[in-house]
Amino acid sequence: MNSDKIRSMEIFKTLRLYFLCSTLLPPSVFAQGTPLKDLIRDPIVSRRCKALLGERDQKVKIKQRLNALLLRNKKLQKSLKPTQEITMKRLQLNEIQLRNNYRLTEIKVKAMDEDIIRKGCPGVTL
Repeated sequence: MNSDKIRSMEIFKTLRLYFLCSTLLPPSVFAQGTPLKDLIRDPIVSRRCKALLGERDQKVKIKQRLNALLLRNKKLQKSLKPTQEITMKRLQLNEIQLRNNYRLTEIKVKAMDEDIIRKGCPGVTL
């Protein structure tokens, strides 16, 4: 009687494992024959990827702010009177600096994207 109970528990565990694997894992995993141990993510990799993605998100926010400042600068330049030459020159200088910072930030974001892909962060879509 006790052996029947143990056997039924083993069958139940096997069925539960099969059910979890079939519902939680995508069908492409089974088609490729990927072992389950390869699907388990290392927590160190996850933390590193989160840190890299956090830095990238900050740079993207900075890039968006710079773009908003550039638009604001253009609007101010259009609204200036012709007699305000000094202010116009300052705004033009400011625009040049903003554009340079924007380009630099774009380059940094692209480098971060490549770094994230190179480091092998699983399941990352950029």
